[in-house]
Amino acid sequence: HSAQHDHAVEPGQFQANVSQTPVDLGLAWESTGSPWLDVRARMAGIEIALQGEGTQQVSARLWRGHVVVEELRLRVDESYFISLDVLPGDEYRLEISGEETPVAITVYGVLPLRFIH
Repeated sequence: HSAQHDHAVEPGQFQANVSQTPVDLGLAWESTGSPWLDVRARMAGIEIALQGEGTQQVSARLWRGHVVVEELRLRVDESYFISLDVLPGDEYRLEISGEETPVAITVYGVLPLRFIH
């Protein structure tokens, strides 16, 4: 796995370097350097936006370790938002399966984020 810091679009907004399904993306949250801030900056969110037309069946699973914490059936041309409570050192994996469909993934949060492709 290569680690990559994708650029923040705006402060607290991270755009994943993916353009279509299927997706297998690791997300690792890191410390701000301040234990006080780390504990208070736990809110994070993942937005999945599917583009295109048609009736493709796309499903998404968010894993934390070996546990599925969120499972979604996605429709084309809709956005979905997953809220998370994260701490530095937390690692998640987002899997999106189905036919090739254009997708944009944006992660929101205060803690620094590293994507693992």
